[in-house]
Amino acid sequence: MEEIQSSKNKGEAVCWSHLGKIYKQESLPFSKLKVGDVVITDKKDISNELYEHYMEQFQPPSLDLTNINDMEIMKEFKEILKGLSTSTDEVEVTNTSEIKNAIRSIRPKKSAEFDNISNFIIKRLPPGYIQGLGNCFNLWLEECRMPNEWKLAKIITLNKLKGGVSKCDQTCPISLLATHSKLYEKILLTRIRSWAESNHIIPKEQSGFRPNCLIPTRVLSIYQEVLNNMAANSPTLSIYFDYQKACDKVWHAALIVKFSRVNIPFTLLKTIWFWLSMREAVVVYEELSTRKFTISIGLPQGSCLSSYLFIVFHSDIVKQTGAFSTHIFSDDLNVLISAPLEKKLEPMLQFLELEGTKVSYSAEKQKLYNLTMSSTVNQMDQERKRSQAPATVKRVDGASTNIGDSQDHVHFTDGSALKRDGTWKHGPERNLSREERKWLIDKHGWTSPAKK
Repeated sequence: MEEIQSSKNKGEAVCWSHLGKIYKQESLPFSKLKVGDVVITDKKDISNELYEHYMEQFQPPSLDLTNINDMEIMKEFKEILKGLSTSTDEVEVTNTSEIKNAIRSIRPKKSAEFDNISNFIIKRLPPGYIQGLGNCFNLWLEECRMPNEWKLAKIITLNKLKGGVSKCDQTCPISLLATHSKLYEKILLTRIRSWAESNHIIPKEQSGFRPNCLIPTRVLSIYQEVLNNMAANSPTLSIYFDYQKACDKVWHAALIVKFSRVNIPFTLLKTIWFWLSMREAVVVYEELSTRKFTISIGLPQGSCLSSYLFIVFHSDIVKQTGAFSTHIFSDDLNVLISAPLEKKLEPMLQFLELEGTKVSYSAEKQKLYNLTMSSTVNQMDQERKRSQAPATVKRVDGASTNIGDSQDHVHFTDGSALKRDGTWKHGPERNLSREERKWLIDKHGWTSPAKK
């Protein structure tokens, strides 16, 4: 605090620069990894386990063959791809001035990205190089594509734990992308943002990932609204919705269909699909690098495009909250419900409980429609084999129309089997244990069965 007070610069930047050093938590390096009840220390074994873990995380989502929405999206998605393959339209080209502005907007970090080029170097490029970039960018914009080499990400894992031996799911992946690709994505982002804002796709309730729409402003508006209700002696219910691994769970087919339904220009849609499809990654642990694996779900971490595409993707979620006050923080949702004034408190509380339940159900339903929150059967069964699933889970089977199983289902040691939609296939119908609910519903997105 003495340094802040003695500084000649009285702006808020100097305050946060000092406080950031105090509150920023550093990630501890890890030389051990826990797999089930076994602790491995060999670098090669750790690298292989991380590879298997993250490869399974990005497997294609499993579809529910009985879900009308899933089947409708896949049918529409295939029709859209046919149209994209025959499209000859072009995206608006760029120029050196726009590229220079994009370069100015990046932070001068000296740490190199996946292509061994840092932002610091990019900011010192000569004019001739920028002109060459402009020629390349324009060619790719005209062809609605980008170099496939830029679709490869390097995943570096950080330890989430402050102590002890971490498991694979207790590591945090940091994705490094090619620095040049980030410039190209900034150029593309301006065109997507211009379309979305001019067509009022993004609701005014959305803060974060948008220019001049700061999250602190949204926090203050919530605070003021609650104060106003308190002054009027009106109780207020605040409901918060949080997406678990929001960008990592976006279903590519649903995103393309959603953008098509809101009438995005075909050229932008074609470019987005090329940018999103056929992406790969490698996991790097110390000096070891794994084999490449395909990323079939989610939006690329570290890309400026990912955040904005996500808020467009779930922009219609505010329609599910009715006439109540809604606030969106980046990828999280807050709904404030105030009760009409009554002489007694009990009727107002009953109103809040009833309306809160309706809003929660509607928002959750829309969230599941937007995102594929479910995990693949292979991923879940691998967790079972590694003792990362509840001990009561016997096996996980996928849907198979050949034998009449239209849904994925999990078998328990007591002889019962639960389907993905929360209905029981056979065996004793019962309440799930806390550990089973946490694994099936919270982690893998299965529907909760009715309580007994």
